[in-house]
Amino acid sequence: MDVEGEHAVEPDPAGEVDDLREALDDLGDAVAVGVGDVLAFDDQMVAEGAATHAGDAAEEVVQVANAANLYIDAQAPWTLKKTNVERMQTVLYVLAEVIRNIGLILQPFTPKAANKILDQVAVAANAREFSYIGSPHALQPGTALPAPQGVFPRYEPPVEEKTA
Repeated sequence: MDVEGEHAVEPDPAGEVDDLREALDDLGDAVAVGVGDVLAFDDQMVAEGAATHAGDAAEEVVQVANAANLYIDAQAPWTLKKTNVERMQTVLYVLAEVIRNIGLILQPFTPKAANKILDQVAVAANAREFSYIGSPHALQPGTALPAPQGVFPRYEPPVEEKTA
C-alpha cells in the first residue's frame, strides 16, 4: 500500500463478504436515525427520548470499532504483507471503509476529530453527509491517502516536581 511514499486504498474486496461490511450496511440506517434525532433535537424530542437514540448510535459505533479491532487482530495484515499482499490490501481496504463510516457517524459527536478521520481516508468535503454511510459510497480502490497523522493528542501524564 505504500508506493514511493504515497498511500492508497487498494483493491475492493470484490466477491468477498466480510462481516464488517455487512455490519456497516446495517449500521447506516440505525445510526442515521439516532444521529438525525440529535440534529433535530427540540422539546418534543426530549419528551420522546432522542438522547436515548443518540446513546444507541454511539453504542453501535463502539461495537463496530470493537469488531474492527478484532478483525485486524485476526487478519494480521503485518503478517500478510510477507505472505499474501493481495489479502493484506483487502484487509486494509475493509478497515479504511470501516474508518470512513465511523468518521461520518461521529461528526455530530466530535466534529473536529471526525473531520480529521475523514481527511485521513480522503473523503471529499461534499461526501460527508449521512447519506454517504454504507457500501454504496465506499472508498474507490486506488484512492491516494495522505500520510497518517494522529487524531487525538497523545496524553502526557503530568510530571511530578521533586521537593528538596
